[in-house]
Amino acid sequence: MSNSPEEAINAFKRWSTAFNERETHGMIAEIHFPHMRLAGSTF
Repeated sequence: MSNSPEEAINAFKRWSTAFNERETHGMIAEIHFPHMRLAGSTF
């Protein structure tokens, strides 16, 4: 990812558009991303 903040903003915009259009598959496509959970002071 070369420009993470811009990519995150664009992903949110795509998700928001899908949400407003009640397009479930579009919303799901935008929330499938790698993530980590912070619990206390460890991931």
